[in-house]
Amino acid sequence: DAILKGMAEHLDSHNVQVKYVKTTEMASARPVFMKYGVRALPMIIVLDENGAVKKRFPPGVQSQFAVMAALE
Repeated sequence: DAILKGMAEHLDSHNVQVKYVKTTEMASARPVFMKYGVRALPMIIVLDENGAVKKRFPPGVQSQFAVMAALE
């Protein structure tokens, strides 16, 4: 969360939308977890403009550099 918020300016320049799925709201989160096969947290999944998975990071905290590289 903090890493992506710190990257907000860079993400805007790539026309990227960040969507957070809150585990505290399991009723709404469960379909998203099932759709993308999320089994561990935190998880970052980069989707293309059609919603297809472009890059899936292993569970855990990712660096800003790794996330930016996936957007190129």
